[in-house]
Amino acid sequence: MNGFEIIHPEDVNRMNEFLIEMLNSKQPKVVIYRINHKLGHWLTMKSICTPYIIDGEVAAMINFSNRCY
Repeated sequence: MNGFEIIHPEDVNRMNEFLIEMLNSKQPKVVIYRINHKLGHWLTMKSICTPYIIDGEVAAMINFSNRCY
């Protein structure tokens, strides 16, 4: 499944911009967004994304997410 399929439509553009900014800056970033729960309601999430750098390039992204109440 593409993770963007469960992100709230109003948050998709901001999430794309967030990922591009994180990849370009190669610095950890925090983002708050909504995802669709399997029962149909929206959960507000907070993610801390850290780029994993190899030879000066982003090789992977380490993500820690938790629900915001």
